[in-house]
Amino acid sequence: MTREERIIQLEETLRMMEYEEALLTCVRRTSVASHPFQKLEERMKDGEVYLEADVFASDKICVKQLRTENVIEELISLHEQHPMEQLGIKLPLRFAKLGGNVLRGGDGVEESLCRSTTLYPCYDKCVDGYVCLPDVLCLRDGNGNLLKDDERFFIHVIIEYGKEEEGQDAKILLFE
Repeated sequence: MTREERIIQLEETLRMMEYEEALLTCVRRTSVASHPFQKLEERMKDGEVYLEADVFASDKICVKQLRTENVIEELISLHEQHPMEQLGIKLPLRFAKLGGNVLRGGDGVEESLCRSTTLYPCYDKCVDGYVCLPDVLCLRDGNGNLLKDDERFFIHVIIEYGKEEEGQDAKILLFE
């Protein structure tokens, strides 16, 4: 997908959220429910990496490394494998602007999520530490095609502010 096509896709997604009441409600719900927190720890157990944070109801949050460049396809694949489990993604914030380079057609993980989900309009809290944005709705597949209503699903997005070091990559989360 070209830079121009990525920009057009973002504009279409944002326009959908303006005019579809269900999507607007979803964005409002995520924005209202978003909350900052300070402590998030990774722990090894039985060869798996788990997150511990007191802001989640789930006892176990399994951390999965991204296997491909296409975060949306990975989320869809995991959703199909674990339809009853809540999925999420942990994003280190790398740019001074929320959403990274999405407005300029960037093609990173954060930009892909902003184009393919209801995440972008929910960015409104910039804190030192973490912010959880619950129930972000996945609207598109990895190729940018709109998902049918019954194929859409929710994810939690954890933004990790102030992490700009090399090697701080996005991670998929499976709430067990």
